[in-house]
Formats: sequence, structure tokens, C-alpha cells
Amino acid sequence: MFYPGGGRPKGSLSAKTLQIQAFCRSICEDPEYRESLLKRARAGTLGSMEPVIFAYGYGKPKESVDIRVGRIGEDLSALSMEELTLHAEDLVRQLHEAQDLERQLASYEARPVLKGDD
Repeated sequence: MFYPGGGRPKGSLSAKTLQIQAFCRSICEDPEYRESLLKRARAGTLGSMEPVIFAYGYGKPKESVDIRVGRIGEDLSALSMEELTLHAEDLVRQLHEAQDLERQLASYEARPVLKGDD
């Protein structure tokens, strides 16, 4: 049931979350742990839970994927309408080629493997 003005403010962290965050930070900031962490990092033997502890303590790093079409940093604003049209047609051609290659790959992967067809 909803009670106006009740509960914690929107976007604030719960007490449990704050406790977990403080605990994880205390682990990460412990001098003995940091020394051990450095040794294991150099040896290539870090544990799989360590990124989780750091994420709970300090927040997960932002992940992003940069998807660009055409040359990176290409400024299209100076192109004429005709040049933009040619550019768009070239992109459509590239997309059709990519689709054709994907279909060919899918049909190749779907074909049965025959004995002696190594």
C-alpha cells in the first residue's frame, strides 16, 4: 500500500545496501588485503569475486559500446545533398553485402557434415 511521504526518498539506498557497500569498501581499503591483491594481480591469480566486491563497494564501471557507421569522426555536415545521397546509397550497398554474407554463412553452418568432408 502507498503512503504519501512515507519511506525513504526516491533514489536513496536502503540501509542493507549501505551496509553491504561499507563492508565491501572496508575489505578493499584494508592494507593487508591491498598488499595481497597487488601480489595476486602480479602473479595473475586474482579471484573471480574481487570485481564483485569492488563493484558493490564503489559501483560498477560504466560499460558502453560505440557503434559508428562510416569512417570514425567523419563530418557529413559539409556534404551536398547529392554527396549525402551517394554516401547513403553506398551504406545501403554495404548493408546488403553484409546480409548476403550472413545468409551464406548460415547456410554453410546448417549444411550436414558428411563423412570424409574434413
